[in-house]
Amino acid sequence: QALIGMPVTEQVFKNFQVTWLIIDEVGLIGGRLLATISRRLMKIRNNEQPFGNLSCLFLVDHSQLLPILDTSLIKNPIFVDDPLTKEGLELYQSCQTTFHLSTSMRQKDDLVYARILDNIKNKQVTRDDLDLLASRLVENVTEEERIQFFSVLHVFAENKDINAFNEKFILSK
Repeated sequence: QALIGMPVTEQVFKNFQVTWLIIDEVGLIGGRLLATISRRLMKIRNNEQPFGNLSCLFLVDHSQLLPILDTSLIKNPIFVDDPLTKEGLELYQSCQTTFHLSTSMRQKDDLVYARILDNIKNKQVTRDDLDLLASRLVENVTEEERIQFFSVLHVFAENKDINAFNEKFILSK
């Protein structure tokens, strides 16, 4: 089958033995988007079952930001009049099994940082929290520390900053 012109995602679902749909941070996805994902998979897989009959695993952090311009899947809305949003909410609520993980593995060994994150989440940030976070700003970090953390994940707001960092990283090798 010719794949030219077919989006990569569609190629994967049509030509490989995909059996699972895994969505991490599903709390960022709203009802409309989840219903749209399901409908698209139904069409691609030529299967009328929700999500094209794929098994689904949704991972959610209840402290995560809510979706923008969509209805949250994890906060139960009182009234929904949009049919697509309603469909997405019903899909999410039809999940048969849920597991609640209560231990944050990323911060389990750094109790100070875990406390700061909890304080931020609960809107109870202290002056000590702010001082510690400010001490980690790039302009307050030693050159030795910058070198040590050069290859860790970096997050940028604009593509020009990403490109500049990537170029610097490649040239440093």
